[in-house]
Amino acid sequence: FYYYRGLSTIAMEKADFKTALQYLAKQENLVKKNIKEFRDELPMIYKSQADVLREAGDTKTAFEKLEAAEELTGNKSKDNLIEIYANYGLLNQRLLNFKEALNYFKKALSLAVKHKGTVSIRAGMLSGNIALVYTKLNNFSGAMKFTEKSIRILSRYKGETDLDISKAMHTKGLIYLDTGRYEKAYRIFEKVLKYHRKIFGNTHPDIASVLINIGSIFYYQTNYKKALDYYEQALRIRKSIYGERHREVYTTLLNIGAMYTNLSKLDKTQSVYN
Repeated sequence: FYYYRGLSTIAMEKADFKTALQYLAKQENLVKKNIKEFRDELPMIYKSQADVLREAGDTKTAFEKLEAAEELTGNKSKDNLIEIYANYGLLNQRLLNFKEALNYFKKALSLAVKHKGTVSIRAGMLSGNIALVYTKLNNFSGAMKFTEKSIRILSRYKGETDLDISKAMHTKGLIYLDTGRYEKAYRIFEKVLKYHRKIFGNTHPDIASVLINIGSIFYYQTNYKKALDYYEQALRIRKSIYGERHREVYTTLLNIGAMYTNLSKLDKTQSVYN
């Protein structure tokens, strides 16, 4: 049981979603064969499957898995409910339903504070989730408030939460980017990129996101050639993870096409859009 869980986690960290789902399916089958021993584990297996499906772009099936997890959990486990609400938040965020995402993250945070304390690791991580959604809603004061809260809490557990601190710093960089403080944003993104590459290697969705944001800095500074370079790096990563036909690839191609237009390379713009 724990062997399959570990292997699925490793595959997920490598953005190998197909392999992660295969190991989770083996874990699910093992639980169902030994239901008396592992009954309480089934909701979190469904939650983990929803995690992978969300990242792979299959949001419909991810919702179905979360609904199954929530139904099995009921009110029996507050820990499970915290994770389920958080994942509903992530799914709605992926679908650009930011207000709905915010509601779920706040529900999860309220439960986490009540049952784990105000300075628990989970409270710190959820504060980071809320901060990121606030950036999408252009509520930058709220975003900064929750980002600082997240970093403050997570810094109490250094060594255990370094990756989560890095993600919170990435959100802080987004706030600086969206409010025109490009030098501050660039310094943060460079540090985050270096750390993420150390953890994930060179091919991971989070690395592509940081590259896109660095490219956006150069775009806003009208350095289109430099922006294009970062967007193309992100495109290579996203294609290697998701294949040719995926929303993340599509949006990256739109960015690249816009850069070719700004560089007066209209033949390449047409090629990209085709």
